[in-house]
Amino acid sequence: FPLCSPSRCPRLLVAGTMRRWLAERPVALFPIELWLLVLLGLLGSPRGGTGAYAEGVGVLQGRHAHWVLRASNLQRSVEFYQAVFGMRVLRHEEIGESCPITCNGAFSTAWSKTMVGYDTEDRAYALELTFNYGVTAYPRGEALRDIALRLRQPLLDALTAAGELGFGPAESNGTSMHLTGPDGYRYVLLPTPGAEDAEGRSTPSAVAEEPFDHIRLRVKDLHASIEFYTKFLGMVEFTEAAHLRAQPSDVYMQGVRVVGYAAPSSGRSSVPLFLEEFG
Repeated sequence: FPLCSPSRCPRLLVAGTMRRWLAERPVALFPIELWLLVLLGLLGSPRGGTGAYAEGVGVLQGRHAHWVLRASNLQRSVEFYQAVFGMRVLRHEEIGESCPITCNGAFSTAWSKTMVGYDTEDRAYALELTFNYGVTAYPRGEALRDIALRLRQPLLDALTAAGELGFGPAESNGTSMHLTGPDGYRYVLLPTPGAEDAEGRSTPSAVAEEPFDHIRLRVKDLHASIEFYTKFLGMVEFTEAAHLRAQPSDVYMQGVRVVGYAAPSSGRSSVPLFLEEFG
């Protein structure tokens, strides 16, 4: 690579930094963290520019690109995200053989991926629906707890659409609604302050620029996870800001640490990670 530089070869820099970091800090990484690393390495910096990198320090600037979900029934999943959350299909790819790095899981089969979201992937967060042909069910993992959104349509409309598709009823904890969707994935539906007019319709000024609010994960070692995300992936901890935004009675925030590239609800397409430790 004679023309390789930090601006031209972010993938190589990320890979090199990863090897050094793993050698120096033998912290056990969850597959979910490794996939996030790969995703950020392929994405590069937030607007196509260079990521800041200093030899021996390893500072990476970027944004979260998307989250991968497994779909046992692709058509049913797409219908859910379109009708309930108001997303649209961004692109669809058919792959004729299994992924050599198990990006479709440990399955030796043809598969497809469908990106769904609210805007193009270079501008906003998205979900990737991975569908493996011939696989009709997946074991439920423990790491991903919730995907949180601030809807662009009235909450009642979303819950009604979910019920018509056979999902629900939603559960309330007083400050948000929890809805279980296709393949058992859980969604937290958060209110957008001042988002509805007298007729219960969203007002243009209150619609969130990025409807995806955060991803909540369960981690085995909270300290090691925060160290990984902040010291290696260049995120910043926003725990205090997130707790200040939450209502004092919100049990959802108890024991949570928050990391990301921008503070929660900052208007940027950041989608921070909410981390909680489990034994």
